Amino acid sequence: MKAGNLTDIIEFYSLSDVKSASGAITKNKTLVLKSRCQVVSNTGKNTIQNKEDYNTNFLEVKVRTNPLLNDGLIVVLRGKTYKIENLFFNRKDNSISISLKKEDK
Repeated sequence: MKAGNLTDIIEFYSLSDVKSASGAITKNKTLVLKSRCQVVSNTGKNTIQNKEDYNTNFLEVKVRTNPLLNDGLIVVLRGKTYKIENLFFNRKDNSISISLKKEDK
């Protein structure tokens, strides 16, 4: 993986439940890793299901290998939040290909 291809900044967050003094449980995002990435492919689809607009957006990005990455993290890229669908470790060039999915209803 060439360093010149890593043009975008990507942030990985973990979600944890936090209980307030009143007993309400809220989700807390904590930053796990901030790195540079290469956007390999970007596909989007707009459909109507049950009379509602349904937008999906799939991204595939490449980042350098890091042991902190797992599929339970939330990803923020270009101001949008994504879920990790799949991780593929490429040992040949020491990178990870990540499939990301964003859904808006």
